[in-house]
Amino acid sequence: MSYRDTLVALSGATGDAVAALWARLEAGEITPAAFVELTAVKVSVANRSAVALADLGLAATLTAQLRRPVPVLGLETVDALERLRLAAGTVVDAGTVGRAVRLGRCEPLDSAARAYSEGIRRSPHVNAWRRQTSGTACPLCTEWAAAGVLPDTVQMATHKGCSCVPVPITRGG
Repeated sequence: MSYRDTLVALSGATGDAVAALWARLEAGEITPAAFVELTAVKVSVANRSAVALADLGLAATLTAQLRRPVPVLGLETVDALERLRLAAGTVVDAGTVGRAVRLGRCEPLDSAARAYSEGIRRSPHVNAWRRQTSGTACPLCTEWAAAGVLPDTVQMATHKGCSCVPVPITRGG
């Protein structure tokens, strides 16, 4: 299973978990406050997993490209629990399962994209990257991918729900 496949699976599972919490809220099994707290914690854990996955994915890609072991960088997650509580509260106020699922799916994708870009910037082995789109890339992602190879100092642009991944280019590669 590829890095992107694993990331998309994490994103989907998090969205499904938040949808299940929403169903419990609608059924009266949990209060809105409990939904907010449980959702914030679930998404926070998924974000931490996404950052760890990005760190491992980058190390694995570089190991394959360089044909020698490359350790993880130890990328860290920014603690965003309060921001996630606010987002989950907004979802409750909006009253739609779609927004709840979107929060659960998009957060891990965003966290992984930021972490992978940070890893590319910090890695002594990388000097550039290119965008890898999915088979069903949107026009915006297709346009961004057309920019070709970008320096390691440029963070990959994303949008909500974007599952594009950066592909590192090693020094001399």
